[in-house]
Parts: sequence; structure tokens; C-alpha cells
Amino acid sequence: MEKEFTKSLITLFDWYDLIGSKEMPKRSTMEQLTALLSGIDTSLERLYFLQDKKSHFQRHFRKLRELIFYLLNNLFIVDSRDSSKEYLEEAIQIFEDFLEKIDGRFARYLQGNDQLSERQLMAFKRELANSLNADQTAWDEPTADTLFLLKMILEQHLDQKPAYGVLKEMRQVLNEFRQHAHQPLQHPSLSWVDTSLILSDFCEGRYLRNLMERIGLCINHWEPSKRQSAIESFRKHLQKLKAISLSSGRRRNRTIELLEELVGKHKAFEDAECTDLQPRDEIKTLGNIMEKITCNLSADQLALMLRAMDEIRLVSARSMNAVFRQIIPFLRTARKENLSYGAVRSKGYTPEDKDRQIALTMLEKMMEKIKSY
Repeated sequence: MEKEFTKSLITLFDWYDLIGSKEMPKRSTMEQLTALLSGIDTSLERLYFLQDKKSHFQRHFRKLRELIFYLLNNLFIVDSRDSSKEYLEEAIQIFEDFLEKIDGRFARYLQGNDQLSERQLMAFKRELANSLNADQTAWDEPTADTLFLLKMILEQHLDQKPAYGVLKEMRQVLNEFRQHAHQPLQHPSLSWVDTSLILSDFCEGRYLRNLMERIGLCINHWEPSKRQSAIESFRKHLQKLKAISLSSGRRRNRTIELLEELVGKHKAFEDAECTDLQPRDEIKTLGNIMEKITCNLSADQLALMLRAMDEIRLVSARSMNAVFRQIIPFLRTARKENLSYGAVRSKGYTPEDKDRQIALTMLEKMMEKIKSY
């Protein structure tokens, strides 16, 4: 069975070679592709039921996907003639249909760094638009602004052509956002969008900074005589949100922890009778919470370090993507203040020799330093 499946993949690659050698692809060429993929689908189904170890099936499944993405990325390279454009676009459509079919059936075997097709990315973009583009006429300005920021953050990640693991986490964010949308437990300082994202522990750097700044300004604008009671009210509201988050299965909510730290700092000012907190003091307070650490590596070199840390299990998280998502927002480089965890993560898979050498040199320096202790 495995030989039959491997042979069918070789035949599919032969079809690709045939495209470039013909004077012009014909209708029969497309019919041949459809028949080949139908046979591969049948072989894949048999492998699924006959394999003793699921890891064997996963290996064949990934090999098939890698071949299809190779063909998709190179169809217009192997045949760049304008006369072939119609047939090549049809071939892409056929491959996209096939990917959608097998990915839907065997989604459990997809891994974090698996590629996604253009159609899969566009489908999620439409899902994103449908979820976040509801009637906005009844929303106040802070709610609309926060929703716009969320949409922009997610769309920027999509524009970076994320791998399956990133898209999976984005879909989880969207699903949890829907789950907590219009949560009845609200507070005047937070929009319903904020409440939903806080309960989802949406710990994205840009959103966190925006949220902290808005809450800090809100606290600063409360009347001095009412500020202490208002801070206490907000603190109790956070405790209620933490209880809801815990009951939904989340053992730890870092967003709520950061907000509690922010409120605690403001409460400390009030207890010390600093009742007129100036904006510059407030910004300094926020800076203490979200202070970034400068990393003396480029984003490419940093990506190599974090990837290696994950793969040797120096740090432990649900996925490599989670490692980057939790660490990158708190780092800056000499050239860039705000780093995108998705963009940095992608650099870890295409290292240049120069970046690899610099990363190794840094590790050697650390080894020497540790030896000297």
C-alpha cells in the first residue's frame, strides 16, 4: 500500500513535468490531473485505515501536502506562457479543491508549521470579516476603535501568510471572542469588546498597550474624591472576570494579572495621598508594567534562538507559536520598537548563514561566561 501511494506521488510529479514539456496544456491534461488526485485520495484513505501507527499515516499525509504546495508554487514557473494561463489557473483550482478536501478530513494530522493555501487564508479572512463587521451604528467610539484594532491585528497576521499553527490560534481567539461577546458582566471603563478579549486572554502586544493606556487615562480622569472607590470597584470587577475565566477552563489569565498590577499601582498612589496623578507619572507607571527589554540581536537571530529554545524544550508551551506570542511583545531590537511575533517566528525557518553564525557566537559567549562562574 505504501509503495502504491509513493508511486502515485511520482506520477503526479511526472504530470507536472509534462506541463512544461508540452506545446500547450490541453483539456485532457486537466482531466488527467483530476483522475490522478482521485486515485491519490483513494490510496490515502486506505493508508488511514490500514496503518498500524498513526505516525506513519501522518508522514505520508505531510509528504502529499508538501508536494502539492511545491506544485502550486511552481506551476507558473514551469510554464510561463500566456496561452497556458487558463489551464494553469484551472490546475490551481483543482489542487485547492483537493487540499480543502483532505485537510478537512484529516485536520488532526496538521502540524503547526504546515503551509496553508491561498483559499484557506481567504476563507478565514471572510470568516473574520463576518464576525467583526456587524452593524456598527449602535456602537460608541471606544468600542468601534477597539474592534477595528482587533481586526487590523488579525488581518496583518493573515497578510504574513501564517502557517497552520498560527491560523489555529487565530481561530481559537475568534471562537473565544464570539463565546464571550456581549458578556452581561460589564464595567464603564471597558467596552464589551475589551471584556471579551480579556476573558479570552488576548495577550497581543499592541492590544495590551492600547488597553493599558486607555484604562490608565480613565483612572486619571476620575474625580479625585471618587477615584479611590472607583479603583476599588474596578478591582472587584477584575476579580469577577477572573472567576468567569477560571470557570471556562483557563487556569491563568495573564491579561487580568496585568490589569490587576496596573490597578494596584494606582491604588498605591492613592493610598500615599497622591490624588492628582499627572499624565507623565501615569505613563511612567504603565512603562513599569509593559517595559520592553532590548535584545542585542536582530529579529532573524532572535527567531533562531527562540526556535532552538522551544525545540530542545528549554521552555515549555503548547506550541512554538505560543512561545513567540508570549515573549516577543516584551522585546525590542536596536532597529525596531514593536515586533510582530508572527513575523519574527517566520524568520526562524529561513535563516541566513550570517545570522546563524552570530547566534552561535552569542551562545559560545554564554558558555564561556557560565564556565567562569
